[in-house]
Amino acid sequence: MRSILVCLLLLFPLTCWAENRLFVLQGEEAILEVEIDDEGNARQVRTYRERDLPAVFPARSLEMRNGNILVTYDGQKRQTARLLYRRSHGLTPYGGEPGQATDPDGRRLEMADTERNFRSGSRLYAETGGGHYRDRQHLARVQGLAGNRYRDVFILDDSAFGVAADRIDRLSGVDAGTLDAKEALALPGSRLTAATVSPWGEVFVSDDSQPTIHRLRLDDGTLSSNGP
Repeated sequence: MRSILVCLLLLFPLTCWAENRLFVLQGEEAILEVEIDDEGNARQVRTYRERDLPAVFPARSLEMRNGNILVTYDGQKRQTARLLYRRSHGLTPYGGEPGQATDPDGRRLEMADTERNFRSGSRLYAETGGGHYRDRQHLARVQGLAGNRYRDVFILDDSAFGVAADRIDRLSGVDAGTLDAKEALALPGSRLTAATVSPWGEVFVSDDSQPTIHRLRLDDGTLSSNGP
C-alpha cells in the first residue's frame, strides 16, 4: 500500500488522513491508525476500540477536519463523536481548541503539503483554491436528491458522482432539482462503499470485496483508475 494520502478508504467503510497518518474505519467497531513514511510505505501503529474511545462505536463513516479533528458519524450521517489527533497521544476525545495552523499538532489539513518526496513529481497535484465551501454546498444538494440510491457521493472538478456497488455514475441535473445518472466507470466484481477526494484531486474509494483502496482521477472529463 503505497502513496496513499488524505481522507480515503480501505476494505472498510472510510479512511481519513492527518499529518502522515491514515485512519481506517474497520467494520463499525474499530479505527486503525496507519503511518505513511516519505517513501509511501505503510505501517499500522494503533488500533482504537470501544475500550479506548468510549461512546464512539458503532460508527459508519468518519471525516478529518481542520486542526486534526476526526469526526465519526452513524448510518444516518449524524455526528456521533469528535476526536483530536496528536502524534504523542493518538486519538483522544475532543474537548477544546484544536490548535493553531502553525502548531504541528493542529495543522490545517486543507493546506496540504504537496512537496512530500513521494508525491512531488506527481502531476495530480494542483492548487485547491477556494472552492471547498462551494463543493460542500453542491455535495449537500446531491445527497438530498440521491437519498439512499447511492452508497456515497462526491464532487470532483464541479462534477457530481455516485458510488453504487461495482460502478460509479456521473450525476447531472442537480441545479434543476433532478438527478440524471450516466455510468462513468465500472469496476466489475467490486463492492464499493465510500469515497473521498484528496486536496490534489485524487479520489479514494473503499471496496468491501477485497482489502483495496481504488485510486481514481479525472482526466479531460473522463473518470479513470489510477491503480489500487
